[in-house]
Amino acid sequence: MPTTELTSEGQIISRILNYLTVLIMMATAVLVVVKFTVSRHQEHSSPSTSVVIIPQITVALDGSGDFTSISDAVAAVPNFSEDYFGILIIAGFYREVVRVPKEKTRIVFIGEGPLRTIISSNRSEAEGWRKESTAAAWVSGEGFVAINITFENTADPGNGYAVSFFNEAKKSALYLCGFKSYENAIEASRNTQFYRECTIYGAVNVISGDAAAVFQTCTINMGKPARGDSVLTVQNRITLIYLTAFVFHNCTVDAAPRMPGDAVAYLGKPGGEYSTVVLLQSFLGGIVSPRGWIAAGANVSVLNTVYYGEYENRGPGAGTSERVSWAGFRVIRDASEANKFTLGSFIDGKQWLPKTSVKFVEGLI
Repeated sequence: MPTTELTSEGQIISRILNYLTVLIMMATAVLVVVKFTVSRHQEHSSPSTSVVIIPQITVALDGSGDFTSISDAVAAVPNFSEDYFGILIIAGFYREVVRVPKEKTRIVFIGEGPLRTIISSNRSEAEGWRKESTAAAWVSGEGFVAINITFENTADPGNGYAVSFFNEAKKSALYLCGFKSYENAIEASRNTQFYRECTIYGAVNVISGDAAAVFQTCTINMGKPARGDSVLTVQNRITLIYLTAFVFHNCTVDAAPRMPGDAVAYLGKPGGEYSTVVLLQSFLGGIVSPRGWIAAGANVSVLNTVYYGEYENRGPGAGTSERVSWAGFRVIRDASEANKFTLGSFIDGKQWLPKTSVKFVEGLI
């Protein structure tokens, strides 16, 4: 039930002013980053507008907000909203499994920082949960946005999939967020998705699903599994009718802190006959295997139909001379081919992201 009567008008105003101060500082920092990142192809790059989403309700564990539970706040949001509806989630450790169903459209979760606002689950496959039900947040409502929040799953290694964030929301955007899980940190299940300046940690099948998802300026910290291979992506495209893919643009893929020097990670393995993953202008650390990609038992014919592309990457793991010789792997040399996978071309981000307050770069850098 709402606890509005516990919150004074002064407290509400104070919370909003604090939020706006943080947002202005955050926007200024991002604009500086964009200024120095967008250089060689300045004319193709387009940072988003300065839209500010004001939170309309507040969640606080200490009872000082409108709700103490994120799930209760979501339930209070009007169904099928045409406008973005902000929920300010005050710093705290929220031990709950949050569901944003299809009818809850354009909800915006606004945290107080990925180290301060944390949503945590410990569910896993070993306990009999379906994949989506293990997630700290399972999101289906179109237009979902999250800013400054960490989603984590703390299930023990070896318990099978244990998702931190299960996303099937069309035109969803995650900005300055953290995602942590030993296995299946992010399930990018379907529809168009955008992740900007997020930090992702995982060891096994870190990002999986069949979405059209762009990860821009994100950091992926690869862990070492107790057994088996450390794999960044399992992209599940099974048909040529719809173009789905995982695209990493200006991202960093490297070893997690304190990883042993012999740790090895692969960029992906086939999850479907037409599995598609592209890395554009990204930094690949020494943890990335010289072979880059791994078959992991896939039928030989699948290795001919996947599309695994690399374009203008850098770093000790970016060399392609020892990459797999599959017909489905390619070093992209033509900028026009690479541009098909940028945010502007691939998920038409320029048309819908400006309304979200999330920063983006439209084309190659």
